[in-house]
Amino acid sequence: MIILKRLLTLQVFFACASLTYLVARFIRRETTGEALSAAAIGPSIAMFIAYLCILLLPKVDRVGWYRICMIPALVFFGGGGVIVKVTRFADTGLKVLAPMSPPTSTRWAATSRRSTLAFAPLSMAISSTKKSRR
Repeated sequence: MIILKRLLTLQVFFACASLTYLVARFIRRETTGEALSAAAIGPSIAMFIAYLCILLLPKVDRVGWYRICMIPALVFFGGGGVIVKVTRFADTGLKVLAPMSPPTSTRWAATSRRSTLAFAPLSMAISSTKKSRR
């Protein structure tokens, strides 16, 4: 079983990484107009700040309150985050889950053409094996 100190360290790392992603997502949305995901940034940041506050409870000898507060946190992260995204992906695909269009720079276009050409023999081989199986 994992000790509480190690669990709290991992949870703080998760919360900090999530907040960093949310800030990067906000900066990208403000600079390019494209979001990295469909979730609302403000409520997500508020939820992670509340989560970080819950993680401080064991530091002030309130382990019981920490355990009780982890129940709604699990429901919000599991139900509102993971399960909703999996079902949304199953229903609509990746376009609704992460609405990003490819960059329009010429450098991206050049590498895109190169990678398409690099995979052309592979896609032709796959399509020919599918035809031969029919």
